Amino acid sequence: MPAESQISPPSKEAVKSAEKLYNDIRVAFPKAVSEFESKWTAWETVLQPQTTHTTQTISPSTVAGTDEFKALERLGPKIIPFIVFKLATNTGQDFSGVFLC
Repeated sequence: MPAESQISPPSKEAVKSAEKLYNDIRVAFPKAVSEFESKWTAWETVLQPQTTHTTQTISPSTVAGTDEFKALERLGPKIIPFIVFKLATNTGQDFSGVFLC
């Protein structure tokens, strides 16, 4: 499937499950979620100008080449539920977060 092909949005059940897991983790480990969110926001801020002003797909090297991406990557596999949450709840948006999985 070409990268620019339309991808079906996640089911309502999948979104609810991702939201529940994210919220459960946020209650149990608020510091971990806060750290992830601050790094995610910084990464989005860096990518925003690059994804807004181009009609072409952003390259993996551009996505993964930033210091902000590397900071997220250093958080390790514990952030995978957070990424799933972002991808499930931000349908129709940029899917660059998949490079972290």
